[in-house]
Amino acid sequence: MNLQTAVLWNQKRKMKCYSKKNLFAVSCKRFAFTLVEVMAAIIILSMITSSVVVVMNRCISATIDSRKKMIAFELARENMETILSASSMKEKTEFGVSELDPEIEWDTVVEVTSISGTSDYYLQAVCSAGYTDTKGESQKIEFTHWLTKLTEQDMRKIRARDEQELDHLDRLEYDEFLLSLRKRILSYLAKAGFDASEYKTFLKELNDEKRQFLGDAKRFDDDEYDKFIEDQTGRETDFLVPDYFTSEDYDFLWDIASKEFDKQRSSQYGDSSETDKEGKGSESSDDDEEIIDPPEPPVDEEPIFDWPNLTPEQIEILAGFGYTPPK
Repeated sequence: MNLQTAVLWNQKRKMKCYSKKNLFAVSCKRFAFTLVEVMAAIIILSMITSSVVVVMNRCISATIDSRKKMIAFELARENMETILSASSMKEKTEFGVSELDPEIEWDTVVEVTSISGTSDYYLQAVCSAGYTDTKGESQKIEFTHWLTKLTEQDMRKIRARDEQELDHLDRLEYDEFLLSLRKRILSYLAKAGFDASEYKTFLKELNDEKRQFLGDAKRFDDDEYDKFIEDQTGRETDFLVPDYFTSEDYDFLWDIASKEFDKQRSSQYGDSSETDKEGKGSESSDDDEEIIDPPEPPVDEEPIFDWPNLTPEQIEILAGFGYTPPK
């Protein structure tokens, strides 16, 4: 084979590596995808994959929400069925979490309510269950049922009970006032140079007597308790007057302490009005815990006290509430 023939044969071999006789031969010249085609394919695959993932996430979220909704529905319905199946019912408030899903909270309220525009009162039951869905939004399922219409006798019992509760709250408020007053007295005695150890011992005796009275009482009697507190208050007055206070100064202390306590309670519950603010410009919102160094009242308001006619003891009492004579 000469050189020219070898070159031609080599060129033909590069072009094709198969012949009609060799059916299994393949072309030696291979073709590949371009970069644009590869990127387009990847983008299409990513879009398809993301769509599938989104659909799956939505299906999972819908399944979770549906399960929580079903559990909440069954829980609220069971609570309502328990109330309806009871032979008698009274006002109550109950709450808790589901045993199947701790994230589901439930509450049951049986209360007295009235229809607007009428004088009729009913016993109403409200059973609800709430949860937070996968979107972070609060969902609530609630059942409401009017149990029965209350008779006049039932209403009298409810009013009597409400009055007892109000009386009890008044007693608690009075006990809180006495605690605040005694803190003021201890602060005054410390600043005035008195030895307050005897007064502290006396207060301890009063507290021990009160605990013993409440522990020995088989049934809490309102009148007996009021008489007991009145007797303790009278003994405390006899202990302080005239050894530590004059009768006039002690009455002055009670008057200022009661006004400050009422103002503090009104501010605490947001009941203060413009009428309450008139004539009290120099009074500060003093906290009962701030006994030694209470905040001073605003200096840009006129005082309401007749400072020239006050005794040094009364001025010292006012200083315990954060008031100072005008300059």
